[in-house]
Amino acid sequence: SVIGIDPVIAAPVQMQKDYTWHDVRFGERFVEIYTELEPGRLSVDYGRLHDTEPVG
Repeated sequence: SVIGIDPVIAAPVQMQKDYTWHDVRFGERFVEIYTELEPGRLSVDYGRLHDTEPVG
């Protein structure tokens, strides 16, 4: 499980997904899913919740 605080709605968010060892990606991290539309306004793309990118 991944548990975090969503800064847009200021509420706990929990996601559960089963991963096998084939799914583990070493040297990668989750992508940023928040985009600042303008000062004080953020957009969240939950469709990218599982997307990763290379570290570094």
